[in-house]
Amino acid sequence: MGNELDFIDNPLSCLEKNDPILALNVAELTEDKCTKLKIINYFIENLSDEKNNPYLIGYSLYMKSEYFNGDEKKKILEDAIGYFLKSTSDKKNKIYAKAYLLYSYYDLERYDDALNIIKNIPRDYFSKKKQRWRDLLTSQLEICCLIKLGRLNDLENIIYDYFVSLTKAKDTDVLMPIELVETLRSIRQVNSAKEH
Repeated sequence: MGNELDFIDNPLSCLEKNDPILALNVAELTEDKCTKLKIINYFIENLSDEKNNPYLIGYSLYMKSEYFNGDEKKKILEDAIGYFLKSTSDKKNKIYAKAYLLYSYYDLERYDDALNIIKNIPRDYFSKKKQRWRDLLTSQLEICCLIKLGRLNDLENIIYDYFVSLTKAKDTDVLMPIELVETLRSIRQVNSAKEH
């Protein structure tokens, strides 16, 4: 077993260890797209265990999807969703699988499905695991889904709760509000198109 940081200078050498967790951890840290995809593909083809850990396959596919667009991205995310759904009965990875289901549904613009998953992620679950950023992202995606679906009735309370959560977060837990800004821009674009 090696520490993923031991492979920073030569990420592909982690594959010699034949350790699926190590491979995915190194892939997470690797910034070079080509190298990252080689590690992910090697994991999927040689180290994955669909029967015992479908969550890791789903996670590897989710990471892979970040480098694709259009139909190819959609296909990869749909495959990932299948593995995350299988993982939701696994006690160990259940909530993480739901979080990545949320991210996948959101990326596929399946906002109703995303909102249904949010209902099944316990509030502040990740904060207890020192990953408050995941709770903040979940809240941000909930706001975005509601706006995109035009469900604005209780939005002020949800945004208020999000702001309160931000006050409890460390600076390192606060993510750039990329999805929220994209949602607001999309509203502006729709309104501009209507004006013309």
